[in-house]
Amino acid sequence: MRFGYVLMLAFLLQVAYVVLDDFAISRVRERMRFGEKIRELRKKKSLSQESLAKLVGITAPYLSKVENHRLDFGEHPAEKLIHKLASVLDADETELLLLAEKVPPNIRQRLFERPEIFSQIAELDDEELDLLILHILDRPKQV
Repeated sequence: MRFGYVLMLAFLLQVAYVVLDDFAISRVRERMRFGEKIRELRKKKSLSQESLAKLVGITAPYLSKVENHRLDFGEHPAEKLIHKLASVLDADETELLLLAEKVPPNIRQRLFERPEIFSQIAELDDEELDLLILHILDRPKQV
């Protein structure tokens, strides 16, 4: 019977699929950490910690703590800084928010609109969730 729920919930996870592009889906089990991603993006843009820190309005030591997962008050910076980092680094803001374990606004909105559906999704085990994702990926995209 749970697979019936999987099919019923497929339409909602279509929203998640749009947000969780191929990168996120392929990295469900081997996810890059937020700080590692920031470091990778910074180096790709040939920016020093000092120059990136200045561009987003923080100190280089703070950026170093972000990249090395050594923040004093939590694992990830505030959403406001994540938005700035995404903008300066030309990065996918949704991807950075998810890596920072923050709920992007479009997903948060759907969650509050349909909490019962997300509760059902949360109860799926990994195998059922993988089946649901495969079902979504196999569906023709609606225009």
